[in-house]
Amino acid sequence: MAIERRKYPRINFDSSIAFQIKGERGINYTLTKDLSEGGMGLLLDKFFPKNSELILEFNLKENTTPIRTKARIVWIEKLPYTERYRAGLEFEEMEPLQKLNIRRFIKKEPLFLYY
Repeated sequence: MAIERRKYPRINFDSSIAFQIKGERGINYTLTKDLSEGGMGLLLDKFFPKNSELILEFNLKENTTPIRTKARIVWIEKLPYTERYRAGLEFEEMEPLQKLNIRRFIKKEPLFLYY
């Protein structure tokens, strides 16, 4: 049996996300797979090395202020039979209210509005 090493509960979270690799130009778009207070899983069309730093922008719900934060890739693996990758990201430098809203979203509680 595998040992659970995650610090935070994780939920399925299929949503679109915009991201930029730190130091590169251009915005990339992809899909999320899961979400926790400490990070998220992404599907990627191209390989990025571990510890790559990303700037993320995503919405927890429609018509809410987007969460914009930094994250880094902590693991990445090629998906079998495809040219895609799955990556695990850890959030860095997240605003406390954004982290609280993620916690509330996971627990299915009302979100705080912020600007």
